[in-house]
Amino acid sequence: MQIYWIENQKRCGPASVPDILSKLELGELSRNTLTWHSGCSGWVPLEKLPALREYMDHTSSAGAQPSLPPRRDTVHVPKTASPAEDKASIPAVPIESLLVGFGPRLVARLMDCALYTTALLGIMYLLRVPYQPYFQPGNPLFWLPFVLLEGISLRWMHTTPGKFWMGIGMAPLGNNSGLGVCTLRSLLVFIMGMGCMLPLLAPVTAILTYIGIRRNKITYWDMRTAIVPVCPKRSISPFRIISTILLLYLCLQLSSFAMQPWIPDMINEIHSQNPDAASWLQSLLNPY
Repeated sequence: MQIYWIENQKRCGPASVPDILSKLELGELSRNTLTWHSGCSGWVPLEKLPALREYMDHTSSAGAQPSLPPRRDTVHVPKTASPAEDKASIPAVPIESLLVGFGPRLVARLMDCALYTTALLGIMYLLRVPYQPYFQPGNPLFWLPFVLLEGISLRWMHTTPGKFWMGIGMAPLGNNSGLGVCTLRSLLVFIMGMGCMLPLLAPVTAILTYIGIRRNKITYWDMRTAIVPVCPKRSISPFRIISTILLLYLCLQLSSFAMQPWIPDMINEIHSQNPDAASWLQSLLNPY
């Protein structure tokens, strides 16, 4: 009999009955620890676990806590996380233990934006597309294809490249997770979370998003579309940190290179609006 348990909001196990009893005697597990094994309808306190019923009958104490019913707001652990030795389906884990905080969300968003910018500017560089004002990353029109691409990625991949790298998946809590809903979520993130990528608005929306996640653990667009980011296994390794920084730096360098043919036209446009700013930018790009 293989037994699983919840510890620090993470699923642990499996372990045999003797191992569980040993952990209980050593104080590593308590009678109220949520546990499960094949045949249980949901997570139950250890003292109510059917496999340990005989042992608990001999050691039960007065005032034991009653069994807790399974939560309704749950998501299923991905099948890839199921151990090979236990073919039975593992019950749902409380959604709160899988929700992703503001930090990983922000890093994943930066990676998605960096990859999109690099890819789009690279394509326009290879096609020798002439400069247009709305081709600048600071223009909201530049990001409209990004909204659609993200919706498509959420619909069929249930994640995005940046979220995938951070180990984040998108879990639909309702029955409607079609392309329209996924695209709506991407649009709401673009407007309310990214501030339409406007330099003055984006920091404000980022701060409001941080406050919302700190208070409610989810955002408005999570509630509106019933699609939330989850991370079954949270790990921050030095390799992931270093590789993320290098990837963002590489995207920045490649994007700058792809925009080189547009720089004269950009300076001329800026000069027509603000000659001093154009002179400063030109001296910055050509210091010698």
